[in-house]
Order: sequence, then C-alpha cells, then structure tokens
Amino acid sequence: LMNSEEEEYVKSTDDYIAMVKRRKWAMGIPAVVIFALAIILAFGLPPSYQSQATILIQQQAVANDFVQSSVTSFAAQQVQTISQRVLTVANVGTIVEEYNLYGQSGAEAGSRLPGTELALLFREDMDMDMVSADVIDPRTGRATEVTIAFTIEFKGRSARSAQKVANKLVTLFWNENLDSRTGQASSTADFFAMEGQRLSGEVSAISEELAEFKVLNEGSLPQLYQYNLNMLERTEQRLSATDLRLQELQKREIELAS
Repeated sequence: LMNSEEEEYVKSTDDYIAMVKRRKWAMGIPAVVIFALAIILAFGLPPSYQSQATILIQQQAVANDFVQSSVTSFAAQQVQTISQRVLTVANVGTIVEEYNLYGQSGAEAGSRLPGTELALLFREDMDMDMVSADVIDPRTGRATEVTIAFTIEFKGRSARSAQKVANKLVTLFWNENLDSRTGQASSTADFFAMEGQRLSGEVSAISEELAEFKVLNEGSLPQLYQYNLNMLERTEQRLSATDLRLQELQKREIELAS
C-alpha cells in the first residue's frame, strides 16, 4: 500500500507539460492582459523625473555660553517654519508660472486652477525629509541624535524642469533662512548693546558708591591696615620714649626741689 501511494504522488515532467497544455488558456489570457496593461501604462502615463538637493545645517559661530544655540535643538522646527514661509500660495504661483508647471503659464496662469489648488498640487510633487545623525554632546559626553541636514525633492514632467524647480526651492529656502538669521543676529546685537548700557550704568553707580564710602571711611579702609599698624607701633614707641623722658624730668624736679 505504501508503494502504491508513493507512485500515485510522484509526477514526471510529461505530467507537468500536459497540465500546462490543459490550462494554457486559463494561464495565457491573464498573462497577456497583464502584459498589455503594463505596456499601455508604460507608454501612456506621462514621464516623471525627480530632482533632489541636500542642505546642510551649520552650527552658529557665537559661543553657546553667550547665546543658546537653536540650530541643533530646534533645527527641524526652524526648517518647518521656513517651509511655511516659502511655500505660500503667492510663491508657489510664481514658481508655477515661471517654469510652466501644470500648463499654467503666461496669460493662462491661474485661469485653469486657483492658487490654492496649484499650491496643493505643488506640495504633493514636493517632498522634504530630515537627515539625522548621532553626535557626541560635549557637555554630557553622550551620543545625541540631532538634525544635521534636510533634503528637498521635486517631481516634474521633465528632468530640466524638476532640476530648475529644485534649485529654485533651495534658493528660496536659503534666502529665507538668511533673512531669518540676519534678523536674529540683529536682535542679538541689540540685546548685547542694551545689556552693555545697563552694565555700564551699574558699574558707574557702584563706582560712585565706592568713592563715597572711601571718603566717609578715610584711614580705616582694609588696604590701609598695614600702614595704620606701622603708625600704631611708631606711636607706641614715641609714647614709651616720652613716658621715660617724663619720669626723668620728674626725678630731676624732685632733686632740684631737695
């Protein structure tokens, strides 16, 4: 019985060939349909090109002891803020019109799609990702994950337009970041100037108080301690000498009186 069961389950190559022949229509028709659909999609869909740019995030030059750095701790938040300022409806409309995206160019710009829909299409074709890395924190000596860069990608119908739009986005991000950092630097400079004036006023007030204290306590200041000690010793010596002289004079007076 075991031999008969093994013979029943063993199939030769001819059996498989016969099986394929019996089901050739069931297997061939779906394969042909799928292949035809793939050809239609390959030649029917518009081409798509992707251009990517990577922007590094540099640490500020001002020492952290003076100004707390926001580059490493809040880089992602800063990038998102800049993105909201760059990808406004007005900026997107300008880019779409300049590079003739979505068929919106010249006099037709904005006539087919409103600005909000153009902005949505543009943001769907654009992608932005953060690049993080583990770095050693000099204060704690531990590895900390920080954002060191971010990438900007744009998908276009032509390689040239995708590259131009990506470069345009990099320029807009750079200029917006430059304006933001310039504003922060100006605010920091104003803060330092105000702090300098405040500290200068405090120093002047303390100097005046010190001068008044020296006038009121002339001769008893700590820096005159050694001088006063020497004067005290000399005075005591003079007092002793005078006392001895007085004793001698009194003795002579007694003698003269006798």
